[in-house]
Amino acid sequence: MKIHLARLLMLFTALLPTLPGTAWSETNPYVPKLKAGDSPPTGLGTALDGTAFTTTQFAGKVLVVTFWASWCGPCRKELVMLDGLKNAAKDRVEIVAVNIESRETFRNMRRSLAQLAVTTTNDAAKEHADAYGVRGIPHMVLIGKDGKV
Repeated sequence: MKIHLARLLMLFTALLPTLPGTAWSETNPYVPKLKAGDSPPTGLGTALDGTAFTTTQFAGKVLVVTFWASWCGPCRKELVMLDGLKNAAKDRVEIVAVNIESRETFRNMRRSLAQLAVTTTNDAAKEHADAYGVRGIPHMVLIGKDGKV
């Protein structure tokens, strides 16, 4: 079955308002810190080999950033879907999955992460998660080719 990039992006866009952490009420503690048109924070965590990733590395491409943890069932399901999106989109979309667990836990997941086409990074101190306003996971941010949310 061939997955079309446009259809997957439309599905994600349609589902975003219904996911936890995406409600638009000013009284809701899950109101996203970033709004459409904002410039996102640049940090995206570090890979297992210590390489730091930033949003500027992906300039000119659609970038999907998701924050996740191994104990989060919906996060694991989302990673599988994002892996399919990356495989279907090839070089047109970049996906960075930022793990918010300890460095040791992230390192222990090495085999399962190696099978993913998405870039996986770690943010054990949650400094990047805080900058993105993450209050619950999974937490996804779409960044356009123009570098804006």
